[in-house]
Order: sequence, then structure tokens, then C-alpha cells
Amino acid sequence: MPALVRPWTPDDREPLRALLHEPEIAPHFDKFLGPEGLEHKLHDRRLVKEGIHIAEEGGEIAGFGVPWVLPQAGDVWTMLRVGVRERFRRRGIGTRLAESLLEFVRGGAAGAGRLEVARSAWMPNQASERLAAKLGFGHERWFWLMERPRGGAPEPEWPAGI
Repeated sequence: MPALVRPWTPDDREPLRALLHEPEIAPHFDKFLGPEGLEHKLHDRRLVKEGIHIAEEGGEIAGFGVPWVLPQAGDVWTMLRVGVRERFRRRGIGTRLAESLLEFVRGGAAGAGRLEVARSAWMPNQASERLAAKLGFGHERWFWLMERPRGGAPEPEWPAGI
């Protein structure tokens, strides 16, 4: 039986929390972790709770997707993140979740302005890259973490090629 993709409900909180802590998901959603991590993200005013989608198969949560929407003057920027349990991958569940998020943001969450959609992977992730290509997304820019000790700003050390 194919997975059912549906809107998130508060009853999904604990099963989603458990999924977020699974080894194949946790490194990509570390900001959701910890005792209050999920609650913190659910109270983020830019994470649109009504747009969170859950994929279920056989009564078990197989994956989820979350949209962040940032309205700007005339335009809207949105970031979509999808996570699918390892044993449910390569069945089209990530594609269906991403498509449901895209439909949600295009259908009103973004408003009437120009819509810019960013798909995001915190760490290198070949599955995410394949999904993005399948959906017609291409690479736009890189982001990286920078550390800075307190006090005066040191000279930046730029990655090679920048």
C-alpha cells in the first residue's frame, strides 16, 4: 500500500520527535533535537505548522516535510526540508512530501508575490541532491558554518575558491 501524505496534527508530536532522533535523520535536523527542540521549532513564527506534512505507511510515520516561509516586500522566500526513514527510502515518499510542500506554499502560504523556493540539506546528502534534481531544482549557492571567538573579529579565513 503506498504511503499516505497528510497534514501534521498535534497527535504526531511524539512519533515525530522519535523519528527526528533516529540516526539517519538526526544529523540533518539537529536543531529539532533535545528535550525542547521540537517545541522550539514548532513555535518558530516562520515555520508554518499548517504546512508540515507527514507520510504514513502501515500506520507508521515514514517521513515528514516542513516549510519555512519568509515574506518580503513583494516576494516570498521559502525553505523546504524533507526527512524519510531509511527503510522507506527509494519509494517516492520524499518526492511526494516535497511536492505536497510545494503545493502548499504555491497555494497561498506564499501570498501573491514572486516565490523563491530553497531546498536545503545541512550536510552533504546525495539523496537530497537526487530529489532536488528530480523536482527541477539546481544549485544556487553554498553556505558554511563559521566560528568566531568572543572579542575582536579576527581576519576571515575563506574556503578555497572564494
